[in-house]
Amino acid sequence: CSVLACVLLAGTGFLAYSIHIDKKMERLETQIFPITQDLSSYELKEIEAVWLFSPADKTKLVYYNDYVFIAKIDELVGTSYSNVRKSEGGKINADPHTNYKITNLYNIKGNLKTNVSVPFSVYGGVDHTQRFVSAFDNSFIEVGGLYLIIARAEENGEISAFGPNTVLPLTRGGEPDISLLSTASIEEVYGDVIDIYKEAVAKNDDEFAPEKRYKSKYEAVVTASVK
Repeated sequence: CSVLACVLLAGTGFLAYSIHIDKKMERLETQIFPITQDLSSYELKEIEAVWLFSPADKTKLVYYNDYVFIAKIDELVGTSYSNVRKSEGGKINADPHTNYKITNLYNIKGNLKTNVSVPFSVYGGVDHTQRFVSAFDNSFIEVGGLYLIIARAEENGEISAFGPNTVLPLTRGGEPDISLLSTASIEEVYGDVIDIYKEAVAKNDDEFAPEKRYKSKYEAVVTASVK
């Protein structure tokens, strides 16, 4: 081809590629993508982060977050992405979030609705290239399991967890127990764990606090009693 034709052809190719990238970024920003294989089958890349305080410090962790509760994992919904960005070379990067449906069974901090299945997300998950999973450790949340969850409310009212020690499996006999549906039975079996986290909440360790707090749209409605 002539020099001009080649330049025009190259320009058309670049424009088409740019449009393709923009559309892909738009999809990443607006859709939830199904997870088609077991998370443990992906290559694991551990997330590295710098913390304001040690995630092992329960008192600071529960103060920094808005809710502490025991929940059953109902469903693995898929992966969504935030902070979608494009490098100068056109490479896309995005932060994955694994989305679930969960049923809160017992509140330790906060007053989320109980016995209703609601959305919940955890930072980390399947990379948008579908080549690996990013996580804070090598454990994965299992559908049907019971977990102690330490979460925050997002600006849009959703609830999410970020970092290690925020989604902890509750076990009895070495396996997740999914039969506990009443408040009394949860307190009976997991009373020690509940007491530890209630004590951590009561300490009200406010050395580190988020810049702004939000309220989840899944909080229970409290009606004032009429005297």
